[in-house]
Amino acid sequence: MHMQLQVPAPVPPADREAPLLSLARLNPYLYVPLAKMCSCPLPEGSKEDLLRAFQAAPQFRRMDAPEILKRGGSRLRVILLAEDACSARQAARYLAALCLCLKEDSQDTSEEDEDDEENRDLDDLGDLLGDQKEKEEEEEEENIGKSMRVLHPSLLDPGMEEKPSGKGTPGEERKNPGMNIRTLTDIGLLLTADHGPVLTEGVMEKLAVFCTGPQYAPIFLALRPAQVDLRMMEELRFQYGFLICQVERPDPEYQKRQFLAAADALGVSLAADVNVDAVLDNLRRYRGESWDEADMEVLLQYALGQGATSPLRQEDLMIRPLQTSPDCGGWKKLQSMVGLGEVKETLRRKLAVMTLERRHAKPGVISYRNMAFTGSPGTGKSVTARLVAQILREEGCGSGRFVEAGREQLIGTYLGHTSPQIADLFQKARGGVLFIDEAGALLENDNDSDSYATEAVNAIVRHMELSPETMVIFATYPDEMRKLLASNPGLSSRVSNVVEFPDYTPEDLWDILEYLARDRGQTIPADSRPDGLRFFRELKTRKGKGFGNGREARRLLETAIEEMALRALEDPEVNAISVEDLRLAEERLLRQEKESTTSRPIGFVA
Repeated sequence: MHMQLQVPAPVPPADREAPLLSLARLNPYLYVPLAKMCSCPLPEGSKEDLLRAFQAAPQFRRMDAPEILKRGGSRLRVILLAEDACSARQAARYLAALCLCLKEDSQDTSEEDEDDEENRDLDDLGDLLGDQKEKEEEEEEENIGKSMRVLHPSLLDPGMEEKPSGKGTPGEERKNPGMNIRTLTDIGLLLTADHGPVLTEGVMEKLAVFCTGPQYAPIFLALRPAQVDLRMMEELRFQYGFLICQVERPDPEYQKRQFLAAADALGVSLAADVNVDAVLDNLRRYRGESWDEADMEVLLQYALGQGATSPLRQEDLMIRPLQTSPDCGGWKKLQSMVGLGEVKETLRRKLAVMTLERRHAKPGVISYRNMAFTGSPGTGKSVTARLVAQILREEGCGSGRFVEAGREQLIGTYLGHTSPQIADLFQKARGGVLFIDEAGALLENDNDSDSYATEAVNAIVRHMELSPETMVIFATYPDEMRKLLASNPGLSSRVSNVVEFPDYTPEDLWDILEYLARDRGQTIPADSRPDGLRFFRELKTRKGKGFGNGREARRLLETAIEEMALRALEDPEVNAISVEDLRLAEERLLRQEKESTTSRPIGFVA
């Protein structure tokens, strides 16, 4: 028999008088990393208030809480499909709280039974983590209370953990059976992971035991798109009655109300000209993947801790990323790069616009920040992309994450595998830069039947739309770039700038050589410059399209150091590159190039 919940009519999201979702806080356990297991206190209030708050949250508008509770009954099992971990956790804790209200209404549970259940749970923690002192257990008991457990799936399936040595036998893996979730409290359990799979065969085995036992704990699984396994989800849905619910992204206007409510609860007022949207956007980018709704309250406390007084000003709430030294700044590094005058000017203008837009951001307005870098090998595309990620972070416009990927990281081993791989790359680069090097290799087959490449390009376009806060930078040769952008109509419309990286002149390459030498504690003799310029011109003529630009300067330096090292074997006083070292290095590299381009007969020659 299902329990019934008598509630008023659902409150539409536009009702600003409806109660707000309380901020979710994660409390650690003793000796357990927060990312592995933590407790999340359930919201307090009557079941009517809890339900009204749940229904008024825009991210849950596609979830019918009364119907979910009715269908789940006393054994609530829910799979939450969500891009945002905070929203999934909020959905789980409110549904768990509502389920607890129903239990308290339908069961006459004594305090002694509740104490026994909590003690059993603590015993289970002891089995997993080793013996703990009785005093520590009593302190930890305060954290448990009416709290939902948040677990990483590796606690149920130790086989997910990589062995540091890369060795081991299957028998060794079975020595640790994983956490026994049979004895968990009946408050609720959420299984989630930032990266990698959530559902594995080992996890499914534990869930099967749990779901078929006498336990009545609500259990929730939070899955991002890349973590969806349809086969296992269907198994959980058919065999154990899991419900599938879609959780949407947080609404900026709703989170603004939460922030103002947090300030009011702390007794803090804000200056009239504070742009709360810009403050929250800056906070989300600053925190990156660590973003949590409770960060809004932490930000207010941080501002007060830094000596700010109420009413708080805009500058009190805008946290600038840490910069250890002005000499390490991204802008300064970019300006110090040799040559690339037009590239620097283009990036300076583009990044300045992004910074301005971020300062005066309007909710719901999407501005694509993706770019394409075209140019020959060795012209500084990868280095520049890394500096773009650093500059965006320092200007409060990005998380600073930099993820580099080529065809092998983008294309899956079978059809259907590519899209999850790309989703995982976007998740890792969230708020930063996803750098797709040698992007032309995506279309390495000239025919139109490369379904793998088509799937990859379509997935990239889709995630560029879903994750506008992540900058995608494509890098390849000019002809290949035109072909890539023409391969999908949605791709060219989402790439705002194509930045051309010209080949370095011989003078630029000499400056690069001197710069690299200084980094190695060496000095290039000025007398070598004329010969060096002739060397770069001759090498470029011989190599043609295979000329490596800045890489050739690095090769020359390394070869000159080898010549210096040979001299040092006979004379310990040698510690500097000489004119002769450079001359010999240039001759050697030109000779190697001539030999590599000369055809040789196959087989033995008499």
